[in-house]
Amino acid sequence: MKKLLLLVLAAGMSAAMSYSQVVHYPLDTDTRDAIGSKHGTPSLQGATFVTDAVRDGVLLLDGEQGIVTLPSDLLKGMSSATISCWFNFAGGGWWQAVYSFGHINDPWAVFRLNPRTGLGPGGTLGVTILGFGLEWQDFWTENPIDTLKWHFSCAVFDADTFRFYLNDSLIIYHDSVPATPDMVMCDPNEAYLGKSLWEDPTFNGMIDDFRIYDRALSEQEVHDLYMSTGGSSVPAPKVFRDVTLWGYDGKIHYAGVDESAVREVRVHSITGQLIHLSDRITDFRSVRFIPGLYIVNIADKEGVISKKVMIPE
Repeated sequence: MKKLLLLVLAAGMSAAMSYSQVVHYPLDTDTRDAIGSKHGTPSLQGATFVTDAVRDGVLLLDGEQGIVTLPSDLLKGMSSATISCWFNFAGGGWWQAVYSFGHINDPWAVFRLNPRTGLGPGGTLGVTILGFGLEWQDFWTENPIDTLKWHFSCAVFDADTFRFYLNDSLIIYHDSVPATPDMVMCDPNEAYLGKSLWEDPTFNGMIDDFRIYDRALSEQEVHDLYMSTGGSSVPAPKVFRDVTLWGYDGKIHYAGVDESAVREVRVHSITGQLIHLSDRITDFRSVRFIPGLYIVNIADKEGVISKKVMIPE
């Protein structure tokens, strides 16, 4: 397999511009916005950061007090948008929200993702879209999602069309949704990770890599985003569960890896651009990276593990 090494800053800037990324919360050690200053605010209790065997540093919410309050203007002025994140639902009561935007009780406007709703057959994943002054739009899946397992979610508003992807599959599609993201941003407005706008249970589980783009990503771009941020909900291969990665002197260093078991190594930039591709992790000994945050995916024949690595200045 040929190695691909792109360490050109201009290329990274071009990728970021093409995606029009508005906010990115890696959620590895804090709720800071990695591309700007629209930082989230975690609750004083119930919101912690832990090291997960599959996804490394992630946000853990306790299902009681843990939430993150986001800036209220994240979707303002958008006719199209894409909202993505990874989540791991540990179970519990219906109507927990992975995230929610909007306001209820004069005015009413909502966009939310619930891993377990009371709609349809009950207990299945669902999304609600309600633009100010418009009718409710509720969508749900036919079957419940697996708990204690990582899922990639991506909601795409494309004018009056709505698409929702779970992992690498389009599971909800509707071509006549009247509410744009901007219509959800009524005044006043609220935005949260882990909290519903109603008095529902707070989210019980983990959330990772939350992003918003100010345009509709194409199906291919959604797939690329899925792959670049982990690309697998398969449990981490046992051979990689003790792996440690860290950045120093422009290189990615590692420990606890059976080098002979590695089948592929991918390194992506924070904007999702593929920076390095190889079938040998030993190549890290000679490859240099510019300072920044990277997502490293290491695969063997059984699965993939995803780690975040910071290359310091």
